[in-house]
Amino acid sequence: CALPICGPKASEATVSALFFSDVSAKVAGGEPISVNRENPQPIVVEVSEFGTEGLSEQSSAGQVAAFDEEPTIAATVVFGETKIPATVKALSASQGTFEVVLTKDQLNGQPALGTLWIEPRALLGGHEIRFSRSVFPFKVRAGEGMPDIVSVTASKIDGKGSSTVVITIEGPAEGQGSASITPDLKVISRPSRASGEEIMPLEGSERVQIQSGEVVELEVQVRPEFEANGILKVELKVELVGDSGASQEVPVVVEIEMEIGRAHV
Repeated sequence: CALPICGPKASEATVSALFFSDVSAKVAGGEPISVNRENPQPIVVEVSEFGTEGLSEQSSAGQVAAFDEEPTIAATVVFGETKIPATVKALSASQGTFEVVLTKDQLNGQPALGTLWIEPRALLGGHEIRFSRSVFPFKVRAGEGMPDIVSVTASKIDGKGSSTVVITIEGPAEGQGSASITPDLKVISRPSRASGEEIMPLEGSERVQIQSGEVVELEVQVRPEFEANGILKVELKVELVGDSGASQEVPVVVEIEMEIGRAHV
């Protein structure tokens, strides 16, 4: 449709537009994405065909029928409030195949569980096209011979005064390892209008032996001492010991829903 522009300087006016379209992305190898903290390998991302059908602009030069340049993607790994931009290499931009590269230094000290954001980008007739973001579960493995953190869940605080946090651990590929939740606890963010700031000291969990192929659950109680409604975000640490005896402390971010008055037991 035409957009009439009126006024004494209508001939000097310029119009910019943003086009929105759906382009789906998928990860070669399936989900969740899993990378080795010590030696992260590239992640291959395949994006459905970038088409120009329905995305055209009529001008004095004629109709725009192709992108200004090869479309690309932006890739970001998200751990809680931390966003880490990844390097993207086009394997075949015309076919929508890209490689996402992360380094050991980028993953150093980051939690075991996060998400990968893939955001396709393109220019058409000088205008930016915004495509829908694709979000994938992202897991950082501790390394060869080490147990792996699979998932974390937390129960709602609804009057009992504490949240049961369960961290699921999978044994190493070969041999056996062990795992425990340390007493370390860091508050990342708390609900607005919280009436206090204290969290009861974490007791940690007992160390559990884990055989290759075995899955175990570690459990701790998180007890705030304040009144609030909203999301409490905390960071716990899990100590993982591999078959060789080498150990790592890996952070795990937990979001706890609070719907109570007083949270103190």
